[in-house]
Amino acid sequence: PELLSKEASEKLIRDITLSTQTCAHALSLVEDPACRYLISGSQASSTPSSIFQRDANDSGAIQVLTEDHVQWLASHAIALQRLNMDDLSPDSIATILKASSLELIDVLARLGYYDQAIAIALERSALSEGRPGGIDLFDDALKHILRKYLVPAAIHTCSNSESFDDGEKDSSPRPTISQIRQSSHTCIRSMHNSLQYGVSSNSTNSMCWQENRHSDISVRTSMAMELVQQYTTIYANSCHGLSNSVARAFLISTGGELDLPIWLKNLCMFGNTEGVDSSSTGGLFAQHRVSGVENSRNAADPAGLIRVFMEFGRLEDACDIVIDVLSSKNYEASSNRLPEKGNIDYVPYDLIDTLWNTIEAVASSDVDTSVDIAMLLKKRGQMENALKRHFESLKTSEEGLQSARALSYS
Repeated sequence: PELLSKEASEKLIRDITLSTQTCAHALSLVEDPACRYLISGSQASSTPSSIFQRDANDSGAIQVLTEDHVQWLASHAIALQRLNMDDLSPDSIATILKASSLELIDVLARLGYYDQAIAIALERSALSEGRPGGIDLFDDALKHILRKYLVPAAIHTCSNSESFDDGEKDSSPRPTISQIRQSSHTCIRSMHNSLQYGVSSNSTNSMCWQENRHSDISVRTSMAMELVQQYTTIYANSCHGLSNSVARAFLISTGGELDLPIWLKNLCMFGNTEGVDSSSTGGLFAQHRVSGVENSRNAADPAGLIRVFMEFGRLEDACDIVIDVLSSKNYEASSNRLPEKGNIDYVPYDLIDTLWNTIEAVASSDVDTSVDIAMLLKKRGQMENALKRHFESLKTSEEGLQSARALSYS
């Protein structure tokens, strides 16, 4: 078939966007939520929804369009329009229209449209029934966006501007400053307008861009780093394993050479970006649900962070995690936390043993390494002392538990 002209392609995308947005708005005006749906007739192949038929339902034509489905089509159309207006988009409109949701999410993130990529992921996840293969589509997409595109952009001076077909079109490095700013504003707005219960952080209010004081490169990387913090803290509780996934992405992008940001370490260890507080010390290494938030867990997973550090050979950092978490416990308050009421402190002794043995193997190895053996052994000794204090406190806590049980059941 003959290729459409640029003007015809733009008109087609505008028509699709307008029709889907009109349908979504019209359905939102229906008073009865049970009546918010559309029925596609025998002419479904000529409707805008049929353009998305391949991704929405491969088995056949769509018969009923629910409100969620129409909203997804509207978000999909807006993303297609933005992509079509980009200089790096393919010349063929058919290439854009045939893209599946996952392909569209990937190319949008590659070109710096993080807000649109996440919007598509959210809408697509809402349409799916259950978790295919045990994986939530939004969780998987968000981790992919951060790990493959946004974290590297926050660390390196890089351009993620390849097009669909790996063309050789020239463009400014991605993401641009305006793209990051738009994604940040959208992220903050969605946090306030939805039921997302994220981790408290100053990052959502600390975005300041003074482009006249720095080069565009330093401004862009600084803004990208703050955007990483925004996404991670906002979705850390609802997206299981996100904080440790971002930590691994940081270490991969830096070759394991640079330290993690303080806010990210605190998030992985204590479930907040500020460090230890009264609400983050209960359970030690145990994961627990966030009160009042359905299907959510606290972002803290210090045992997972230890595994990440061990994976990259950062054994001293792994020891620091054990020391910091064990030292964070308020042992006076623990005497009032009854195990039979769900207050359980968990310590991964097998993982700590593995860490201890790994350090022993490194220290006794004849292989010349850049590891400071003396400092590593000193750190292991500090970890051992923290464990001794923990064991001693358990005896004291047990006496307090007996009194607490007596008071609780009296």
